[in-house]
Amino acid sequence: GGDARSPDISLVIPPVDAPFPSGGWSARRRLPAVARAVAASPGTTLLFVSSRPRAAAWTQALSDVLPPSMRVACFHGSLSADERGLVSRDLQRGALRAVVATSSLEVGVDVPDAEQVLFLGAPGSVTQAVPTAGRSRHRPDARPRAVIACTDVSYVRVAVALRRCAERGALEPLARRQGDEDVLVQAVLALCARGPQDPGSRARALRESYAF
Repeated sequence: GGDARSPDISLVIPPVDAPFPSGGWSARRRLPAVARAVAASPGTTLLFVSSRPRAAAWTQALSDVLPPSMRVACFHGSLSADERGLVSRDLQRGALRAVVATSSLEVGVDVPDAEQVLFLGAPGSVTQAVPTAGRSRHRPDARPRAVIACTDVSYVRVAVALRRCAERGALEPLARRQGDEDVLVQAVLALCARGPQDPGSRARALRESYAF
């Protein structure tokens, strides 16, 4: 219930006297601006990047430039369950200044103390940006906060469009898909991992779903 609050989305772009070079800024050239945004925030920043190698590289880069008291951790799907569990617990305790993550952190992990979400490059859709920004500032009197660090001109255009759409509550329509066999295989494997299954009853249950 209550009024849904659109996220507060801001952009980090080069200063006027340092325009985007042809080909855009390299990720490392954005490091000082990203580090300043992390250090200036009073709480945890969730920094979302596009790949696992980039998550590891940015975790190390931020750790190199931030004070030791500002701990930075990495979170992605290739880490073991134990490693992800340690990061999740530290995150929930508010012991981390930043977590550099892939989209694997966008679902399934409780994040009570994140102060802001920072995207390295613009997200691909409003329906991705808005709920991901909603991982921050879980307080009744606060709007979710997201920062988009633009690395080239095309990201600026996308980020401005994302911000305008988010303010209006304009999201892309969701299409319900049917008959995806790769999803079906994963569903069957997940059921079998729980123990012996009756093929007939499981087939009937799957056929009752919209997708199949």
